[in-house]
Amino acid sequence: MNYILGIDFGHGETAASYMLFDDTVKIDKNQIKGVRLQPSTNKDQYKIASTIHQSKDGEYKLDAAYGNLKLAFKSKITQGLDIDAPLNRYSEHDQKIVNNLRAFRAFIKAVYSNALKYNSDVFQSDGANVDLYIAAPTKWTSDEKLAYKNFVEKALNKKVGWVISESEAAFFAKHEKGAVLVVDYGSSTIDYTLVIDNEKNDIDKCSNDTYGAGVIDQEFFNAYRNTDDYKEKLSIAKSELRRTGNMHIDIDSFILFWMRKAKEIAYTDNAPFIEMSGHLKAIAPDCNDVEFKWTCFDFEKLINDYKSIIVKDFQDLKEEVDNVLRARGINCLSKIILSGGASIMPWVSDSLSSIWGIDPVRDSTPSYVVSDGIVYYAAAQESGRKKIMDYLDKLDFMEMYKDCDTMSTRDIIEKLLPPVLAKYQNDTQHTTGEDLCDMLKEFFDGLTDRPEYGKNFRNSFNKKMGEKVNVALRSSLKEVFDYDLKCEIEMHLPQVPIVPFGEMEHSIRQWIESSAPNAFPFFRWDKSRKSSERIKLADGCYNAATSISLQYDFKGTENDFIMSLKTMITDKAMDIFNDRQLFKTIR
Repeated sequence: MNYILGIDFGHGETAASYMLFDDTVKIDKNQIKGVRLQPSTNKDQYKIASTIHQSKDGEYKLDAAYGNLKLAFKSKITQGLDIDAPLNRYSEHDQKIVNNLRAFRAFIKAVYSNALKYNSDVFQSDGANVDLYIAAPTKWTSDEKLAYKNFVEKALNKKVGWVISESEAAFFAKHEKGAVLVVDYGSSTIDYTLVIDNEKNDIDKCSNDTYGAGVIDQEFFNAYRNTDDYKEKLSIAKSELRRTGNMHIDIDSFILFWMRKAKEIAYTDNAPFIEMSGHLKAIAPDCNDVEFKWTCFDFEKLINDYKSIIVKDFQDLKEEVDNVLRARGINCLSKIILSGGASIMPWVSDSLSSIWGIDPVRDSTPSYVVSDGIVYYAAAQESGRKKIMDYLDKLDFMEMYKDCDTMSTRDIIEKLLPPVLAKYQNDTQHTTGEDLCDMLKEFFDGLTDRPEYGKNFRNSFNKKMGEKVNVALRSSLKEVFDYDLKCEIEMHLPQVPIVPFGEMEHSIRQWIESSAPNAFPFFRWDKSRKSSERIKLADGCYNAATSISLQYDFKGTENDFIMSLKTMITDKAMDIFNDRQLFKTIR
């Protein structure tokens, strides 16, 4: 049994989902389950913060109780940097990038390892029964998403099926009909996707990759930094770190992380204040303890400027969405889906509701909406491909090829042979049976090179195969994505080889030899024939040629070609499916 594993490596937190996928399983989003990334029996605690600890010697550990804390390392993958090369090879700017990428790589490996370890009841320890898929911020380009996919593959030494945009995955997790807007509010980005009647409309440019909820954590931290408590405690803590040889620990990283957790608790519990508390001894056990503590009752006021920026962003988004809706003749949105960990903040939902007049739908476990959508989309996609394969497998390609070849042969003979035979009938100098066979040989030898024949055959074959592939594509897309293919697909296989006429001329010669003696008792190949005899021979040749063309017996040598043709058409159908599916995935 194979399992589809979807991991949403978030900037602030990481969640994963999975489902069983094999030929016997019906695709059902209710079968999607959360993946334990840490030992817990509570699904909401399966997820983990996107942080990793680094020891004094540079070793990374996900589950360490102490060590330097690395966070906010998820970013676009910078090309051309060898992250295993000595740091002194790079500038100070590039060293920060390399350190970030090293931390991100270690985090990716640790998360995948934990997924296998804490879900050993379903996943094999080496991940052999796991098909992995991931998501990336919507505003990232295709090249950036591909670089991210390659980075994850190299980190895990494992193939990643594809990358999908986070907000598109969030939409598919819900898969609502009508005009649906997805607002995926994360720590680093706010991604938007607009889907109208299961057709994506491109508003990716509206996604905000600057003002994710991580800005709020920084605002709270900045407020605490201005307090006497912070300045006093920081001085004491640094002295303790120096005394114990722990200067590799960056206190501010921990305070920022503690601030994020305090924010999440306050918004989850709808508390009237934020209370941040953290202890030096928890991260450096050999130090004397120092407690950093900050309580704020007017924390919402601290982010008024930030909220104003986001509300303006929502208003600009509405203007863009309204333009798209008007162009489609639609009056208003049907639904707003709110996902992402930051969607727990009430002011986000309230702002969207005020601007659109629609109460957004928020999942009870918003952190899993993206990872659930990754899994559900992968399952639908694989199910769609299998449906197409099953349909094409049942087609008799040899029979269809024979039909197109014989019909094209007959049509071209009906069109081009009569003038050749008329020339024989009317020629008073070349009247022998040998003359007739020479004319036929010349005609058939050059026939497959004539553009009329090739065009006729290819048009016929492309049309027939196009009709078959369209049936497979339409039914598959409708079933798995509820998406109607609105145009006919043409196969366009101009290089389909044509089976040569083979012994057509020889077969007609055999007809002359077997039939002519009955019609002409004194028939000889070298004897001149009179006009009436030439007319009968010409008519007989014409009837024989059209009849033989419909009875052409393919030889075994065509079988290999037909198999390669089947592969070519199946690959083409899959390319079309990948191109026309609901959302674009980067493979």
